[in-house]
Amino acid sequence: MADTEQEMAERFYGFGSWSSPYWFIGPEQGQSKNENDKLGPRIRAWESLGKPELVDLKKYHDLISPGLWTREGAPLQKTWRKLMLVLFSSKPDLFDKEDLREYQRSKLGRTCEEIGETCLIELSGLPANSSRTVRDRKSFVDRRISRIVAALETHKPKVVVMYGKGEVRHFGQIVKPLPELDKATVVGQTLVLFTKHTNARKLTDEHWCNLGRSLTEAMQSA
Repeated sequence: MADTEQEMAERFYGFGSWSSPYWFIGPEQGQSKNENDKLGPRIRAWESLGKPELVDLKKYHDLISPGLWTREGAPLQKTWRKLMLVLFSSKPDLFDKEDLREYQRSKLGRTCEEIGETCLIELSGLPANSSRTVRDRKSFVDRRISRIVAALETHKPKVVVMYGKGEVRHFGQIVKPLPELDKATVVGQTLVLFTKHTNARKLTDEHWCNLGRSLTEAMQSA
């Protein structure tokens, strides 16, 4: 298990496909308190899926907690909900809570290109309940950043949203120059947005919707 944990720390980047048009890059995958900071179930889920760089979000989470996030009427996961607000608000169609719920259930972070359009990438390969949880976040970060940069150059996604002010140095290694906070900017062929973490206090849903609208405005003016 220890060897697989190290391999996961190095090689597990998140959910979806590198070829997805919308990328969301965060510090690390979250973990619920009832998991007691244990990695065993998540390591086994990743291993059972073949230990790829990116896995299917639905398949992975259904191995850990069957149906928790992917059944009919499932609750909206806090981080995903805010990322989906950005995504949906960047598009012209109106949406509601049920649209977000259905997207989370069936489309978010899917590896099948016919279904999924989002890639959820993490700087750290090991899930954690919070940044205070002890994890190896340093050993492989430079190697992981190099892989993300290579994938970015190869696949040229339409949009990259990076969230977490504490990771500004790492994000600045991925995209050069790194745009100002909350200012959508075209870098090369990709529209890039750098913003606060979804867990940041006092940020309303309107904040995340406004970020999505700013992506639309930047696309139109590019």
